[in-house]
Amino acid sequence: DILLTDPPCLRSIDTRVQDNKLHFVVYFRSWDLWGGFPANLAGIQALKEYMAGAIGVEDGCMIVESKGLHLYGYAEDLAKMRLMR
Repeated sequence: DILLTDPPCLRSIDTRVQDNKLHFVVYFRSWDLWGGFPANLAGIQALKEYMAGAIGVEDGCMIVESKGLHLYGYAEDLAKMRLMR
C-alpha cells in the first residue's frame, strides 16, 4: 500500500472481545471530516454490530483515532452552513 499514489485512509480495525462485548479500536491515516467521517463511523458501527451478533456477544465500545483530520475546500461552505456561520 505504501507504493500507491493514494493509499487507503483506513489503516486498521483492531478487535477485542472483553466482558462478553465486541470492542473496536480503529485507526485512520487521514480522514475527510465532511465526506468520510460520518459515513465511515456509521459503516464501521454497523460492521461491529453485525460481527457481535454473528459471534454471539454484545456490541461494545469503539475507539477511533486519526493522524490527520481535514476538510476539503469544496466542503468548506457546506460545513459553515451546517454550523450556521
